[in-house]
Amino acid sequence: MTVVGENKSIKLLIMSNMYPSKEKSFAGIFVKNQYEKLSKIMIKDSVNIFYMERKFTSKLGSILKYIISFFKFIPLLFKKFD
Repeated sequence: MTVVGENKSIKLLIMSNMYPSKEKSFAGIFVKNQYEKLSKIMIKDSVNIFYMERKFTSKLGSILKYIISFFKFIPLLFKKFD
């Protein structure tokens, strides 16, 4: 917890399965806007984002996207976030 007036920086991770792409520029636009706004108001490099790449795929392709994203997420488990 950050106390008002305290000079402590926090490390934030935003995780989402939605983020705009060329194929779906409208998908997850609120996540992108939130990330950009937080990046502007917080200390440099204190906001990180992890999102799945948006593509049109079949049901099997969607399942594979989630599995691949899970393995890409594993290294983030060893980083410290607040």
